Amino acid sequence: MTEGIKVSVVIPVYNAFPYLKECVDSVLAQSLDKLEIICIDDGSTDDSLAVLRRYALADKRIKVITKENKGYGHTVNLGIRQAKGEYISIIEPDDYIENDMLHTLYGAAKQYELDIVNSDYRWFYDEKGRRVFEKHTIYNDLQMYERVLNPRNDTNILQGKYINPAGLFRKKFLLENSIFHNETAGAAFQDTGFCFLSLILAERIMVLSRAFYNYRHDNPNSSISGRSGIDKVFMEYRMTLNKLLKMDYMYHEYLPEFFRREYESCRYALSRSYDNEKKETLYKISEEFRYYEHTGILDISSMPEELKDELLFVMYMPKEAYFSFAGLKDEIHENLLKFESFLIYGAGMVGKRIFKGLSEDDRRKCLGFAVSDAESNLTFIENYPIKYIGEYIDNREETAVIVGVTKKYREEIKEKLSILGFHNIIVPKSMGADM
Repeated sequence: MTEGIKVSVVIPVYNAFPYLKECVDSVLAQSLDKLEIICIDDGSTDDSLAVLRRYALADKRIKVITKENKGYGHTVNLGIRQAKGEYISIIEPDDYIENDMLHTLYGAAKQYELDIVNSDYRWFYDEKGRRVFEKHTIYNDLQMYERVLNPRNDTNILQGKYINPAGLFRKKFLLENSIFHNETAGAAFQDTGFCFLSLILAERIMVLSRAFYNYRHDNPNSSISGRSGIDKVFMEYRMTLNKLLKMDYMYHEYLPEFFRREYESCRYALSRSYDNEKKETLYKISEEFRYYEHTGILDISSMPEELKDELLFVMYMPKEAYFSFAGLKDEIHENLLKFESFLIYGAGMVGKRIFKGLSEDDRRKCLGFAVSDAESNLTFIENYPIKYIGEYIDNREETAVIVGVTKKYREEIKEKLSILGFHNIIVPKSMGADM
């Protein structure tokens, strides 16, 4: 059974009973032969273990490991060490994969001798008896797909929106470079350091444009939601930073990317935190990055200007940042209650700030971004299109338009929208003194 295994699928399980059958069934249905499936129960208190044991009795490819609860990182690392396969796939127990995912990824990995092969993926959630999907691309630039990439030559690699479960990792590559998850009990975000280190250490990476991995986005038990999320971010990134600083000096050139990623994770944790925690969370983010600045290691030189400005705003004016971020979300939500759809005029710092602060329910109503000159902008922001305002004319009667530009230009844009026939215009007031 252990000879010639192509892929070892590692499924870390903790209280995943409602979703586990769909996940395991999708792995069993894979068209790839010579597969092993390692299911590790991390001390579940529901019926997850019983489900896994029934599957193991029915299919010899499944191996069940039980242990006391030590967290996600410890669980995945155990699976990596137990794996006999040439490549490793990490599948979350509340997600599922397309039937030919492993066959296709393994074929590319072998053909091009890859350390990592990844692919686009889909978010999904169940709503009123139907399943809704949103495709997420790793890159907006199609030239980054279907070719061998090396981080030393292709500097844009790290700008991709990778998730570990949507790919395969060559086991020898992971072991030779000691790439494992941090194992702090009770922590979250433990996949971020693993992803970052594997990307900067790999020599051969490929990304496929087809979405094979279906990533659940409505699990209320997600470890990154709720209280203390920001402390988990800090814990993970401090540990990853220590590893980075101990590596060969040439890898220190990735420090700007490291800090960009940490701030992006901070922003995400902020969006998922309870409303009564947001002020404290922003002050903690301010303290975290001012600490880095004080120690002399903070490098945001290559961070996009808009993101850099926002970070500096949080670092030095956390009180104002709180009123900008927290108040804006509630104001936007109240304004959107009577509309089925909306778009954001402006794809710069203000427009992105508005978008980042949206609730998940409000974000589902978003048609995209509108600008005066689409040619001078990116084509997408998190898979939402950026279009010339004229392309939305057909939606003007029923769609709200949020004016997402700096204070200097708001009246001008509002007047322009009125001339074009847009009547449902929202000009947010809760955007802080800098806006």
